[in-house]
Amino acid sequence: MNFEDTNKEKKVDINNFLKNKKVIIGVVAAVILLLIIALSTSATKIDLGKYFSSNIEVSGVDGHAKIEEGDFYDYDALFDELTTLASGKSIGEVLNAQDEVERSISFSYSVNGKKVEVLEKLSNGDEITIEVMSSLKKSEFFKAKFNNGQTKFKVEGLEKGIEVDAFDLSKIEIRCLGANGYGRVVVNKMNEDDFPIDITYVIEDNEGLKNGDKVTIEAQIGDYSSSFEQYYLKKEKIEYEVKDLLEVAKSAKDFTTSDLEKLKSAAMPKMNGKFFLIAHNTDQVVFDSMILSV
Repeated sequence: MNFEDTNKEKKVDINNFLKNKKVIIGVVAAVILLLIIALSTSATKIDLGKYFSSNIEVSGVDGHAKIEEGDFYDYDALFDELTTLASGKSIGEVLNAQDEVERSISFSYSVNGKKVEVLEKLSNGDEITIEVMSSLKKSEFFKAKFNNGQTKFKVEGLEKGIEVDAFDLSKIEIRCLGANGYGRVVVNKMNEDDFPIDITYVIEDNEGLKNGDKVTIEAQIGDYSSSFEQYYLKKEKIEYEVKDLLEVAKSAKDFTTSDLEKLKSAAMPKMNGKFFLIAHNTDQVVFDSMILSV
């Protein structure tokens, strides 16, 4: 074998080794870099379904029970976990990010497999499904990814309630007061003792009413009554048609003698008994030195 040829082969082997070594080192460096990038950008998975309360409160009586949204989800526990992912961040930044997460969370409800807007009118045996979801999907601040979740349970242990008719017209009086176009509706109880619980009545848009208008009267049980006594309302709302509002006189000429006598009788006590003149030919009624427009 030629010595010169042998040296050439050795040089080729060394060159190939060095080239392969450089390739291997380059590949290893690239893998390490990719791992560093992956670790720095990876998101912790947060299962939103973990934070449903273990004992969801169902309040009310059989057939009329409800579940309030604030009673079944543990935001504090969720925020505690998120806070552990925000080391080195200021309290203000963490609180703002938590608020963003809370605003992103929503719930959907099903009762016995049927979608509903609210969890009310519940009865023993009802199968409840509550789903939780986040529109945020991922929080860059916490480096967290949110997975939707759900909880399922059956309503049990509700007691039978006592029905109360809040619109029993033998116990309340519904009246329309004021003039046509300027009226309002009031509900008065005949006797507070007629009802075993505290009931209040709410009427929306209850001003500027005219005959023929319709308003919704809603009855509500006071907090004390609903919490400590097992009552429920036979009806929670009724629609009521406005009627018997007085017609508005456009001028003094529209008043009859009877109307003017009634006006005089109503005004006399306020005028110290001094009544001087009714001006039939004007749009005003004159009492002593005062002028009242009619």
